Amino acid sequence: MRLALAIASFVILIVHGIVFYNQFFHKWENYQTAYFDQARSLAKTDVEKVALEAQRPRIEQAIVTQFGDARVDRCSTCHIAADDPRPGYIFDDAVRTKAIDPEIGIPLAKLDWMQQQSVKNGDQPKLVDLAKVADGGPRKEALARVGN
Repeated sequence: MRLALAIASFVILIVHGIVFYNQFFHKWENYQTAYFDQARSLAKTDVEKVALEAQRPRIEQAIVTQFGDARVDRCSTCHIAADDPRPGYIFDDAVRTKAIDPEIGIPLAKLDWMQQQSVKNGDQPKLVDLAKVADGGPRKEALARVGN
């Protein structure tokens, strides 16, 4: 009986230790700290640096009422970089410096060669019409959006 009581006490102690650890050491704090550290190292202006120095890990929440009952959304606590506008600047920089070639076409000759090799090796039963498979529509739409 004493052995069972000792084992049960030990299990309860371990469970309480895990609960205590989870209550005081949150994963979201690690995510936010890592994001703020990285953002500080990438900050280019003094205004950005000062704004990021003031940031501390905290629970971010919004009340969402668009879907009926009011609900609390805490997704931005872990996904803190979701509203960071800097990735958009990377695209603008790539277009400005011509790091992306908008004129590159779909390499149908290479695809045809790969297809012939697949048929020859038995990985593909027969050749298909690549003009039907390679849809240039999305590419044309993307080029129209960037002004080409």
